[in-house]
Amino acid sequence: MRQAEYKIEEMSHRRLRVLSIASAYPSPPIGGTRILIYHQLLEMARHHDVDLIAVDCPTGSNCDLKGLDACASVRLVDLAESERQWTVLERIRWSSTSAPFFMYQRYSPRAQDLVDELLARYDYDVVIAEDNEAGLYVRSRHSPPKVLTKHSILSVQREQLATIAMSSARRCVDHLYAQLLRRHERREAALFDMVKLPTEADRREWQRIVGSHHDPLVVTNGVDTEYFAYEERTGPVTHLIYTASFGAVPNVDAARLLVDEIYPRIVHAAGELPLYIVGKSPPDELRERGRRMGVTVTGTVAEVRPFFAGKPIATIPLRVASGIINKVLEPMAMGVAVVASPFAVEGLQTDPANVCLIANTPDEFARAVAMLQVDPELYRRLTHAAHDYVVTQHSWPALMSKYRQAVETVATGTWRVSATSLARCPERARQTSTAPIEGGAGVPSPDIPFNRS
Repeated sequence: MRQAEYKIEEMSHRRLRVLSIASAYPSPPIGGTRILIYHQLLEMARHHDVDLIAVDCPTGSNCDLKGLDACASVRLVDLAESERQWTVLERIRWSSTSAPFFMYQRYSPRAQDLVDELLARYDYDVVIAEDNEAGLYVRSRHSPPKVLTKHSILSVQREQLATIAMSSARRCVDHLYAQLLRRHERREAALFDMVKLPTEADRREWQRIVGSHHDPLVVTNGVDTEYFAYEERTGPVTHLIYTASFGAVPNVDAARLLVDEIYPRIVHAAGELPLYIVGKSPPDELRERGRRMGVTVTGTVAEVRPFFAGKPIATIPLRVASGIINKVLEPMAMGVAVVASPFAVEGLQTDPANVCLIANTPDEFARAVAMLQVDPELYRRLTHAAHDYVVTQHSWPALMSKYRQAVETVATGTWRVSATSLARCPERARQTSTAPIEGGAGVPSPDIPFNRS
């Protein structure tokens, strides 16, 4: 079934009033989810009046308020302070009627109150939940229209995690969580007027879960090709690199696999090549594994690009993945050869074999690295093709323009909504009020950091 159609038209006649909700403040844009939220917000704020509510920016932390000064207003909620109001019993009560209880680990009642108050007082044209967790704050099926950006389909990820679970008990828990998440995703499909996903593969999975009559918008991720600038690589291969944030279980699993099973085979097949595992929050056991194998596990770094100097190979053995993986796009943009698992590259909008080497097993990873080491023409051909692909298919301006125009059609009622969705959401009446509230647009709240352009 083809993707839902939407009008491609500029809304020059007026600016929309938009309420955006994010589960984390996205500036500076570090990490896959924050990068995408940042670009979505920036695109909308350049053309419309965006009020942003962002959770999980601790008071006094390095949240760059200037990064999104195009927004009409920015309200930040310290999750650590808000969590003290949120009890286990409340999570269970909420999960009985809405999302699974484990999704509320980073939920803020304070942010919920702020969302509800703004929606009651102001006539928004559209509400945007910028990520999976932000969708928890959108509760009413009535107006204004609602958009949900899903960076991944959580039930699919949970089923993938079950395949790598280290115990039968963990596997059973993952299957149970996946079932609860599928129920929640069906609610999301009924609640939101438009759901945005990053790949066609995700679209097919979404329709399998919620029904083919729910046709999501597909807009892939971008990469900043000026920041991750291309460089012609010459000479011998210098090292291997894997970049990730290790707060996510799939990234830790991939790093363990790389250190324990893949790297020894690479050393045997291709000789000694330094391996750098770069990213924040690596667990102690991963650091210990690295020490035993002579692998450098850096932890948090101020800048990742220096680790791509020379002629490296990006090794990406993800066994659980969804959407477009930035750790694939960024090395491609810089002219670095990539060896990746099928999961890591399934969201690419081209045949992955044209732009990287695919490896399913540790032995295949070792052979692929050895091939790139001895065949500089293969390295050159793959990196040129990969860079051309990224430039043409993952340009932030083009992708975000498509996203913005789709949101505009939702706000103006021209997005094609299924008959089933309309039956479930019959009312589009706007709640209109101009009564001022504390922390409202143009009225800085004394206890919430505020910014207005």
